Amino acid sequence: MTKSSINVQVDNILGMIIAEKFEADRLVSLLKNVAKNKQVTDEQSEDLVEAIEKQLWVTSAIKAKKIFGARNRSTCQQLQFFLDDIVTRHELSENQHKTKVKVGVNVLIGQALIYDYISYKNRKTGMIAHMAFRKIRKEDKLELDVRKVHFKEQHTEKGEKPIVFESHNFDDACALFENNLSEVLSGL
Repeated sequence: MTKSSINVQVDNILGMIIAEKFEADRLVSLLKNVAKNKQVTDEQSEDLVEAIEKQLWVTSAIKAKKIFGARNRSTCQQLQFFLDDIVTRHELSENQHKTKVKVGVNVLIGQALIYDYISYKNRKTGMIAHMAFRKIRKEDKLELDVRKVHFKEQHTEKGEKPIVFESHNFDDACALFENNLSEVLSGL
């Protein structure tokens, strides 16, 4: 498929989601397809996931909670509080990723229990500052994953390994994320 035909298809699907044309099961299926589709840009993927999540909460709160977790989950609240503070000290309007707390694609396709994150992607350099609460399996401890990586290496073994903190070391993780963010903002 060409880039322009993908753009048209994404716009059509977004319009149908917003117009409430899909039932809950179809929204779940769309969510899985978005997570697997490599031709959709990160920005398009975020737009689709956001629209699907919003509509899924309307059509089936049970399914939405199963996929996205509780709306008031403490990990989301902590990240949101930190993000609200960060935007008062840094100019984030050029973020190629949406400046909000997001749920990781690994949760959406059932490969993790919790992956709530914030990120900033520099449009010019492709570098990303990323911080996430993660819990992959039920027996795992809740951890914080902080990294600075180029977007092309974020899902590969080439990418820099994350610094992992125990969840009670939230302030230390925030300090490292803010340092990484400053570097990414300055083009490093």
